[in-house]
Amino acid sequence: MASELADILRHRINVRHVHIKRNRSVQ
Repeated sequence: MASELADILRHRINVRHVHIKRNRSVQ
């Protein structure tokens, strides 16, 4: 259970970083 939650949190963090990078590149 704990490992699954950790993977979900990591995935969400990675998605956020990707969005930030895309926004910066666009601007």
